[in-house]
Amino acid sequence: MSQPTVPRLDVVRKPYALPPPPDSAFVVLDVAFAGGKGIEQTHAFIERAGERLKLWVDHHEHAQAWPRYLGDPRFVLVPSRTAPACPELVTPELVARAGAVERVLAHHDFDGLMSAVRFLAGGVEPYPGADEDARAADSPGRGFRMSPRGERLAAALSQATSELDEPAFAVFYRAVAESLLAGREEGSLAARVDQYARAGESVRARAQNLAAAKRLEAPGVCVVRLDARLDGRMRLALLALLQESAPVGLILEGSQKRYWATAATYHGAIALEELADLNRGRHDLRFGPTKDADGLIAKLSALARAAELA
Repeated sequence: MSQPTVPRLDVVRKPYALPPPPDSAFVVLDVAFAGGKGIEQTHAFIERAGERLKLWVDHHEHAQAWPRYLGDPRFVLVPSRTAPACPELVTPELVARAGAVERVLAHHDFDGLMSAVRFLAGGVEPYPGADEDARAADSPGRGFRMSPRGERLAAALSQATSELDEPAFAVFYRAVAESLLAGREEGSLAARVDQYARAGESVRARAQNLAAAKRLEAPGVCVVRLDARLDGRMRLALLALLQESAPVGLILEGSQKRYWATAATYHGAIALEELADLNRGRHDLRFGPTKDADGLIAKLSALARAAELA
């Protein structure tokens, strides 16, 4: 009797950079719907996939696009206020409902990796506390605690993302997933994970240097303005530091003529998704271009004051 085929694990770095839909049955895990005009790419991907798409699980709320798929049992779309990380949504019942699949498309970060591993494990945690580790990684500042095991893996994955090109990163990502499913790391993989994790420890120190330029530019809004663009992990580390000083952290990258703005908050009462200026992201992390930084800061301050946090 032939053994069931192990699904191939593929990495999705960005929601507006989806690959062509696989030709066989597949699932999508922890991949957001694209923001702005990019949402048409998401819709087109879903339409082209048809019934080959067996399941799409996500927690990056998209108020405009999600309602289109209400009632479609393939879509499990739960806001991050309710699901701080995606793996907890991947239950044994959901895996069974998806049926046999040949491909798993998952987000490139720690949360996405753990979602994929949980799916491949039949909907259970690959190790005790894995779900909590994913919550701590994806929803910082909300009281979740990451284990040393999770910290090592999350730091290594983040560092590998910045160092490796897409094919090499996919190989590393799959190797880590396979080790979690097997319950052990081969020596060479363990050495690579340790190497990346050590290098990743310097990120917070560099973020602290950047945070030295922070300013409370309006009630409830702590801002850093930078000439150059940051990579994703440095941006998140810096936002975490800004939110230690105010309910909303804001990074403005570029110049006064056109900034790339990223705002974040740990406070569920501050509804960043109500801010039309930043039309990408989720309720606690929004981003996009702006030509009116001062106006954006005023609106963020108004949201903080409306929530009685400034």
